[in-house]
Amino acid sequence: MNFGGINKRVGKLLRPMKDNPIKKNKSHLTAIVRRTLPVPTRWLIKAGLVDVEKNVLDFGCGKCGEVNPKTWDNYDPFYRPWSCWHKRTYQTIICNYVLCTLCEKDRLPILKEIQKKLSGKNAIAYISVRNDKPKNGWGKSNKGTYQGRVRNLNLPLVYKNSQFRIYHLTKETVLL
Repeated sequence: MNFGGINKRVGKLLRPMKDNPIKKNKSHLTAIVRRTLPVPTRWLIKAGLVDVEKNVLDFGCGKCGEVNPKTWDNYDPFYRPWSCWHKRTYQTIICNYVLCTLCEKDRLPILKEIQKKLSGKNAIAYISVRNDKPKNGWGKSNKGTYQGRVRNLNLPLVYKNSQFRIYHLTKETVLL
């Protein structure tokens, strides 16, 4: 099927870019199809920290865009590069398990990008990382990609259990 140049534009968006660590390291291969919201997102909603009726950005949504509330924007550089996220700012941003698939040096640019998309003083991003595996730092997934424990994330902790940790990031947070 020919959609009049759309395939060419999407092809350009999907090409790896040297400044985009998510595309560069093939971490997108760790994305899974979900039937429900990720557990950290459900926890945030239940705790009253995220309102499903408000506009929220799911940054790095992977294959989860279909399970998110319809009012939310979904961005992923591989699975949803066409999202309008770059034209907007947000009061709330969720970023689930993205940093776990990146090496330490590639995390800061992602956090800075998320921080730029926060709309003001009361805006907040919730960054979740895995707490359950791999226990010894980095491990190979069944798709040949790597997932790691995020140990040195210098952000305030919102919640922690044996499966995941949730941190928060604001415009005022100093990222080092």
